Amino acid sequence: MAWEWVGPVATCIAGIGGVAGTVWTAGRGRKSQIEAMKIQAQNERAHGLIAEKRAAYAQYLRSAEKAVDASDEIRGLAEKIKRLKDVPTGSQDKDLLSELREQLGSEDKIFKSHMANLAGLRAEITILGGLPIGRLASDTNASIYGYTAGKGEFTEVSARLSKLSMVMHLDIDIDNPERERVIAKLTKDEG
Repeated sequence: MAWEWVGPVATCIAGIGGVAGTVWTAGRGRKSQIEAMKIQAQNERAHGLIAEKRAAYAQYLRSAEKAVDASDEIRGLAEKIKRLKDVPTGSQDKDLLSELREQLGSEDKIFKSHMANLAGLRAEITILGGLPIGRLASDTNASIYGYTAGKGEFTEVSARLSKLSMVMHLDIDIDNPERERVIAKLTKDEG
């Protein structure tokens, strides 16, 4: 009689073990799926941030180029006005001087507009890229102002823009394992 129970009991134990194994496997699968979804969400956020940085960095660099172009115009007009003032003037020279001053005023408005845009973009890239990149952008803005006022050289503006461009490029190169170290090294003397 005892042997009659062995088959059904073994079947029952095997059934319970199978159900428990299925429940455990389903739980592990669910946890794995949740982990995979979290990783996917992190990757999507990272790629979204990179796209946002890329757009802001490109917009900043385009605006900086426009500001430098306006600065060149201002410096050229200021030089013409200076030369014209140093020469004895006739009525034609006074008209030309007046016209040049008017052009200078227009270019100054354009320059100030570009610099106001750069200031706003600097704030945005500081938020997106961090303080070191924001400091580089501030220094670049200051060098553009200095160049416009005749207190700096174009080579300084160019060097600052090149350095900032390099750091921005590194910042969006998430596949570069050295990027954080190189950015820290490049921006170390800026803080």
